[in-house]
Amino acid sequence: MRTFFVEKDMLAPSNSNLSLFEVKKMAERILKYRNWDNHEGSDELDSVRHSLRLLRNSNLPDTRFILCSMEGEDNYPAIDKLLTEPEFIDMVDRVVITAEPEYLAKFTTTPQVVSYQRRFMNAANGQK
Repeated sequence: MRTFFVEKDMLAPSNSNLSLFEVKKMAERILKYRNWDNHEGSDELDSVRHSLRLLRNSNLPDTRFILCSMEGEDNYPAIDKLLTEPEFIDMVDRVVITAEPEYLAKFTTTPQVVSYQRRFMNAANGQK
């Protein structure tokens, strides 16, 4: 667990000698915070839900929530489903979804989506 935490940047390499008891306590805190034992955390979108709730209740009407670095066969479909839930239907226009074009192509049927995404990624990389 300690090695995993260091590899995933959840623990600084300088703390790689943290006692296993402390590592266990840290893991338990993370699982509790992430709602792992219920629906809110079991689909790995707990931080998305939390961020959308914070954004809705903040005084930042022009702020958008950017979802990126998606991977896996279930990530995009889970996000898509989340954004159709009654609680978040009012937040759809405040969410920007970005991923590698090849990833989005698995879930889209419109070539314009992939073309736009490619242009976006090129612009983000400073290309034209």
